[in-house]
Amino acid sequence: MREEILHFGMMIGESRKMQAVFGMIEAASQNEVTVLIEGETGTGKELVARAIHQNSLNSKKKFVAINCTAIPKDLIESELFGHEKGAFTSAHTRRVGKFELAEEGSILLDEIGDMEKNLQAKLLRVLEEREFSRIGGNDQIKFRGRMIATTNKPLLKLIDEGSFRNDLYYRLAEFTIHLSPLRERKEDIPPLANHFLLKESSKHNVSSISKKAMEVLTNHDWPGNIRELKNVIHRTLIQVKTSEIRPEDLRIEKRGAKEDFFLHLPPGLTLLEVEKRVILKTIQFYHGDKKAAAKALDIGISTLYEKLKQFEIENPN
Repeated sequence: MREEILHFGMMIGESRKMQAVFGMIEAASQNEVTVLIEGETGTGKELVARAIHQNSLNSKKKFVAINCTAIPKDLIESELFGHEKGAFTSAHTRRVGKFELAEEGSILLDEIGDMEKNLQAKLLRVLEEREFSRIGGNDQIKFRGRMIATTNKPLLKLIDEGSFRNDLYYRLAEFTIHLSPLRERKEDIPPLANHFLLKESSKHNVSSISKKAMEVLTNHDWPGNIRELKNVIHRTLIQVKTSEIRPEDLRIEKRGAKEDFFLHLPPGLTLLEVEKRVILKTIQFYHGDKKAAAKALDIGISTLYEKLKQFEIENPN
């Protein structure tokens, strides 16, 4: 019985809020509805999307995910819908888009609040007509799958600001699941922390977290949510010398604490090398949270991804 309370697929949570989420996942998975998942960065929105797909009647079909913030604006339409050969200058061959790849499975549009408004109109047509065409093509391609969208932004506020379509929102919000931040469900912190410990304990010969250390973890606000908690356990395990994690072993960094950010720049570096080091250090400072890093650097998230590609950085952590 305890395992059923704590686990749903790859998710862990014994709080009432997570039990409600588990119930909503089950309901969504048994009905062919469009799903909108709301929650802060690091709360596990993609895990919820995957759980809906894996518990649906189409679980054997494809699950295709696309991060709306990670793809440059001039390429995202092609990524979603594909293009025909010769549709534009660099279109040397036909490309199949994510909607076509998903077939009768599920497509996840991650962080849809960042999508350009002109593309929102095309997405609305897919939801209403259940068909689309490749860029430069005339054939209408049927979409028979399920659409799931996630957002860490308040879409209703974006509607008021004029950056998100009202009609698209109500199409997406046919079934809405809200994920609470970790600070609002602190009873989930101990099982999550123990889960992350168990996954890595054999590599580090650490078997437990002391009561006092667990109190420190539970009292922390976790602005980076579950992702931050996972990273803290990982960093702690690398450095701990005993079989039990104590409060003084925990590697919890204070966000915004300037004394934690040091960057050594030896003489003779080019400006490009300096830029690369600053970007890497900022991403590491924010525990891999690229959105927080982009905000701190005062650049857009798509610009940050372009910089990572330019500097051939695949794993900035």
